[in-house]
Amino acid sequence: MSDQRVMPCVVVCAYPLPLLADGVVALLGGYLREACEVRRCCPKPEGGRHVPADVVVALAPSTYCLASERSCHCSQTGRPVVMVSTGWLEARDAVQGAGIRGYLGPDSNPVQLGEAVRAVLAGGSVYQPGGGHRRTVGALTQRQVQVLELLGRGMTDQEIGRKLGISEATVRNHLAALQQRTSIERRGELCALAASGGLLASQSPGYL
Repeated sequence: MSDQRVMPCVVVCAYPLPLLADGVVALLGGYLREACEVRRCCPKPEGGRHVPADVVVALAPSTYCLASERSCHCSQTGRPVVMVSTGWLEARDAVQGAGIRGYLGPDSNPVQLGEAVRAVLAGGSVYQPGGGHRRTVGALTQRQVQVLELLGRGMTDQEIGRKLGISEATVRNHLAALQQRTSIERRGELCALAASGGLLASQSPGYL
């Protein structure tokens, strides 16, 4: 029987931005070279198997547009995820609600990423907002995300209500809740928030 130690595997997913994933693989590969193997998520061949992962490092604008199993070909189901935000800074309750074990805000640095991956590999959890001074987005309901996405696409309250099958008054209630959860009052700023959170990307899994 071989006594060779099997190193844990960290898979980096930045779907659909493979160049970004390659950069993170190189960074983590140097930082964690003696602790684990680091690979990039890649398309699954026809009839092939998912890339096995002990931890998935996912780069995404928000927890609401993480790559789904249909688009990401690493074995994410049941695997701990370390998310690196490229857009929003989300509050701890939003991260916990998404089931994310490790979270790094947009202003986090490479050392913090490496330490977060080490911690999650060891069974821990990490919430690292980074050193910037960004507005924090609290946990949103599925309906609030739907309203925010449609608002970002330029729809009026009436059009949003028609699309979702709800009244304009209900739409306004959701907008008021969004303003509270995001600390944003102006409609135009909410539209910009939808874009920066990846809700308007054509590849975003979304809720609609």
